[in-house]
Amino acid sequence: MEGKAILPDKINGLNKRGEIYVSSPEAIKNTLESYKVDSADLRGKYKDIGGQKTTLIASHKMQHPVLMVGPTGTAKSLLVQTYSAEKELPLLWVSMNEDMTDAKLRGHKTIATIPYQLNGRVDALEITAFSPAPVALAALSSEPVIVYLDELHKMREGISSLLHSITNERIVSFPEFGGEQIRIHPETLVVAALNPNYGAGIMAIDPALRRRFVHLLFDYPNSAEIVKEIVMGDLEARNELDNSNKGEIEKIVGQLSKVVHDLILAFKHKDDKHLSADVTKIYSEIQRDRIEAMIEAPSPSLVTAAVELYLAGLPLKDAVDQALICPIVDDFGSVRKGLTTYVSNKVTI
Repeated sequence: MEGKAILPDKINGLNKRGEIYVSSPEAIKNTLESYKVDSADLRGKYKDIGGQKTTLIASHKMQHPVLMVGPTGTAKSLLVQTYSAEKELPLLWVSMNEDMTDAKLRGHKTIATIPYQLNGRVDALEITAFSPAPVALAALSSEPVIVYLDELHKMREGISSLLHSITNERIVSFPEFGGEQIRIHPETLVVAALNPNYGAGIMAIDPALRRRFVHLLFDYPNSAEIVKEIVMGDLEARNELDNSNKGEIEKIVGQLSKVVHDLILAFKHKDDKHLSADVTKIYSEIQRDRIEAMIEAPSPSLVTAAVELYLAGLPLKDAVDQALICPIVDDFGSVRKGLTTYVSNKVTI
């Protein structure tokens, strides 16, 4: 009767850890290289209007996890991407939706068959290996990374215990390695983001978990000038402007920014019982039923998208309809058409 084969300590970029194989430090490092963000790939230029970047830098320095809270289109993810590119840190971006499980977040065991050469002979060797997911990659890395937990408001039950450990004790437990606990790199940054306008919003997060985070609050721009500055910066960063069209586009962006800021004000105050004179005037122009049908306010990124469609050859009204209005309403009939007409009529080419 043949005895049990003695497995090698190292094989094909895997190291033996107890009875299981896991990626070697070199393999982990090589994997993380592919997660680095090139600033040239960023779809926009981050404007630190509310000082959120300053707080993010300070939190990183003091090893505090950060929770970014704000509606869609307020540059939460752009801030993380920009910071990752500037610090040259791998960005492990995880969408915390209903499909995310502990195994997908941390990692899991798998049976692998790999070729192994011994004494000039190649055999197929069956091993038990650990397939690391983002949190495990962060723990196994000898260098700092950024772990970005996006859409935290969609997190399913049963995962918060893992988040407690990486945000508080900054350790990851591995039952696969005999219960070994690995402390993540002291300069690794854990960032989470949620949209308070969807589902239960921030109330979906365990209060004990919330207390682990420094909170960064994001909101829509508070003036038409800021909307215009962001959009023009995005278009310039994407090389969409040249001397032949910059004047025309700047005029269109300025007009769109004004009407978009009006829509932002209307949306933010739609539940108020008492409205200021300025907001009352906006309400009367836009019409209350259209405002109430808005599921979100338009963001600068939607203005950028509409202008890009216009630059690509679409009529401005179609570009406004498809890129700016459709994403913010749940009524694609008269409400959508009314808002599209309202916005388009405010822009003269």
